[in-house]
Amino acid sequence: DEVSEKNLPEKHHEQINTALNYLKDNLKYLGVKSSIKEVNEEDISKNNYDILIYKRISTTDGSEREYYFSENRISPNGKNFSKYSNQNLQAILSDTERINSKESQKNINSILSEEIPTLPLFMYVKNILVSENLNNFRPNSYLGNTWNSFEWWLN
Repeated sequence: DEVSEKNLPEKHHEQINTALNYLKDNLKYLGVKSSIKEVNEEDISKNNYDILIYKRISTTDGSEREYYFSENRISPNGKNFSKYSNQNLQAILSDTERINSKESQKNINSILSEEIPTLPLFMYVKNILVSENLNNFRPNSYLGNTWNSFEWWLN
Protein backbone atom coordinates (compact mmCIF):
# COMPACT_ATOMS: atom_id res chain seq x y z
CA ASP A 1 0.00 0.00 0.00
CA GLU A 2 2.98 2.34 -0.12
CA VAL A 3 4.41 4.22 -3.05
CA SER A 4 8.08 4.71 -2.21
CA GLU A 5 10.77 6.94 -3.68
CA LYS A 6 14.39 5.83 -3.71
CA ASN A 7 17.04 8.53 -3.23
CA LEU A 8 17.52 10.45 -6.46
CA PRO A 9 19.48 13.55 -7.44
CA GLU A 10 17.90 16.77 -6.15
CA LYS A 11 17.23 18.15 -9.66
CA HIS A 12 14.85 15.27 -10.37
CA HIS A 13 12.77 15.53 -7.19
CA GLU A 14 10.14 17.88 -8.64
CA GLN A 15 9.50 15.71 -11.70
CA ILE A 16 9.53 12.54 -9.61
CA ASN A 17 7.17 13.97 -7.00
CA THR A 18 4.81 15.01 -9.79
CA ALA A 19 4.90 11.47 -11.21
CA LEU A 20 4.48 9.89 -7.76
CA ASN A 21 1.50 12.10 -6.94
CA TYR A 22 -0.04 11.30 -10.33
CA LEU A 23 0.41 7.59 -9.60
CA LYS A 24 -1.02 8.03 -6.10
CA ASP A 25 -4.08 9.87 -7.51
CA ASN A 26 -4.66 7.09 -10.04
CA LEU A 27 -4.35 4.41 -7.38
CA LYS A 28 -6.84 6.35 -5.21
CA TYR A 29 -9.24 6.47 -8.16
CA LEU A 30 -8.96 2.65 -8.33
CA GLY A 31 -9.69 2.40 -4.59
CA VAL A 32 -6.10 1.71 -3.49
CA LYS A 33 -4.88 3.66 -0.48
CA SER A 34 -1.23 4.66 -0.90
CA SER A 35 1.41 6.90 0.61
CA ILE A 36 4.69 8.30 -0.62
CA LYS A 37 7.70 7.55 1.53
CA GLU A 38 11.43 7.86 0.88
CA VAL A 39 13.28 4.69 1.85
CA ASN A 40 16.88 3.49 1.84
CA GLU A 41 18.28 0.17 0.58
CA GLU A 42 18.19 -1.33 4.09
CA ASP A 43 14.45 -0.57 4.30
CA ILE A 44 13.95 -2.15 0.89
CA SER A 45 15.73 -5.37 1.84
CA LYS A 46 13.77 -5.71 5.11
CA ASN A 47 10.28 -4.88 3.77
CA ASN A 48 7.99 -5.90 0.97
CA TYR A 49 6.52 -3.02 -0.97
CA ASP A 50 3.62 -3.35 -3.36
CA ILE A 51 5.09 -0.55 -5.48
CA LEU A 52 8.67 0.64 -5.32
CA ILE A 53 9.93 3.39 -7.59
CA TYR A 54 13.68 3.63 -7.90
CA LYS A 55 16.37 4.75 -10.28
CA ARG A 56 18.02 2.03 -12.31
CA ILE A 57 21.01 2.45 -14.60
CA SER A 58 20.63 0.42 -17.77
CA THR A 59 23.22 -0.24 -20.41
CA THR A 60 22.25 -0.79 -24.02
CA ASP A 61 24.01 -4.15 -24.13
CA GLY A 62 22.13 -5.54 -21.11
CA SER A 63 25.30 -6.22 -19.13
CA GLU A 64 23.70 -4.91 -15.91
CA ARG A 65 20.87 -7.47 -15.96
CA GLU A 66 22.69 -9.88 -13.66
CA TYR A 67 22.85 -7.16 -11.01
CA TYR A 68 19.12 -6.37 -11.19
CA PHE A 69 17.54 -9.77 -11.95
CA SER A 70 19.78 -12.50 -10.50
CA GLU A 71 18.46 -14.28 -7.43
CA ASN A 72 22.01 -13.88 -6.07
CA ARG A 73 21.53 -10.09 -6.17
CA ILE A 74 18.35 -9.82 -4.12
CA SER A 75 18.73 -6.78 -1.89
CA PRO A 76 20.91 -6.23 0.18
CA ASN A 77 23.33 -8.19 -2.08
CA GLY A 78 22.48 -6.13 -5.15
CA LYS A 79 19.72 -4.16 -6.82
CA ASN A 80 17.17 -6.97 -7.30
CA PHE A 81 14.64 -4.99 -5.27
CA SER A 82 11.68 -6.95 -6.66
CA LYS A 83 13.19 -10.14 -5.20
CA TYR A 84 12.66 -11.70 -8.62
CA SER A 85 13.76 -15.28 -9.20
CA ASN A 86 13.54 -17.41 -12.36
CA GLN A 87 15.54 -20.64 -12.81
CA ASN A 88 15.89 -20.27 -16.60
CA LEU A 89 17.08 -16.69 -16.30
CA GLN A 90 19.41 -17.59 -13.42
CA ALA A 91 21.04 -20.31 -15.56
CA ILE A 92 21.83 -17.75 -18.27
CA LEU A 93 22.99 -15.04 -15.85
CA SER A 94 25.29 -17.47 -14.01
CA ASP A 95 27.07 -18.60 -17.18
CA THR A 96 29.62 -16.00 -18.26
CA GLU A 97 30.06 -17.81 -21.59
CA ARG A 98 26.35 -17.54 -22.41
CA ILE A 99 25.28 -14.22 -20.94
CA ASN A 100 26.56 -12.05 -23.79
CA SER A 101 25.47 -14.26 -26.68
CA LYS A 102 22.78 -12.96 -29.01
CA GLU A 103 20.63 -16.05 -28.36
CA SER A 104 20.90 -15.59 -24.59
CA GLN A 105 19.93 -11.92 -24.87
CA LYS A 106 16.82 -12.97 -26.83
CA ASN A 107 15.96 -15.52 -24.15
CA ILE A 108 16.51 -12.97 -21.37
CA ASN A 109 14.29 -10.45 -23.18
CA SER A 110 11.60 -13.08 -23.68
CA ILE A 111 11.60 -14.09 -20.01
CA LEU A 112 11.56 -10.50 -18.72
CA SER A 113 8.87 -9.46 -21.22
CA GLU A 114 6.66 -12.35 -20.16
CA GLU A 115 7.10 -12.08 -16.40
CA ILE A 116 7.69 -8.31 -16.04
CA PRO A 117 9.52 -8.31 -12.66
CA THR A 118 9.97 -4.55 -13.00
CA LEU A 119 8.15 -2.00 -15.10
CA PRO A 120 10.26 0.88 -16.43
CA LEU A 121 8.42 4.19 -16.33
CA PHE A 122 11.01 6.23 -18.20
CA MET A 123 14.19 5.68 -20.14
CA TYR A 124 16.43 8.08 -22.00
CA VAL A 125 16.99 7.08 -25.59
CA LYS A 126 20.31 8.02 -27.15
CA ASN A 127 21.05 7.26 -30.76
CA ILE A 128 24.60 7.19 -32.02
CA LEU A 129 26.05 6.44 -35.42
CA VAL A 130 29.14 4.22 -35.42
CA SER A 131 31.21 3.05 -38.37
CA GLU A 132 31.02 -0.67 -39.18
CA ASN A 133 34.84 -0.58 -39.10
CA LEU A 134 34.87 0.18 -35.38
CA ASN A 135 35.20 -2.97 -33.28
CA ASN A 136 34.25 -3.53 -29.62
CA PHE A 137 32.17 -0.36 -29.36
CA ARG A 138 29.79 -0.89 -26.42
CA PRO A 139 27.54 2.08 -25.72
CA ASN A 140 26.80 2.83 -22.10
CA SER A 141 24.23 5.45 -21.12
CA TYR A 142 25.62 5.67 -17.59
CA LEU A 143 29.38 5.84 -18.18
CA GLY A 144 29.23 7.51 -21.60
CA ASN A 145 29.90 6.02 -25.00
CA THR A 146 33.67 6.34 -24.80
CA TRP A 147 34.04 4.46 -21.50
CA ASN A 148 35.86 1.55 -23.17
CA SER A 149 37.59 3.44 -25.99
CA PHE A 150 40.96 1.93 -24.98
CA GLU A 151 39.52 -1.42 -26.18
CA TRP A 152 38.43 -0.20 -29.66
CA TRP A 153 40.12 -1.01 -32.95
CA LEU A 154 39.41 -0.37 -36.63
CA ASN A 155 39.31 -2.85 -39.47
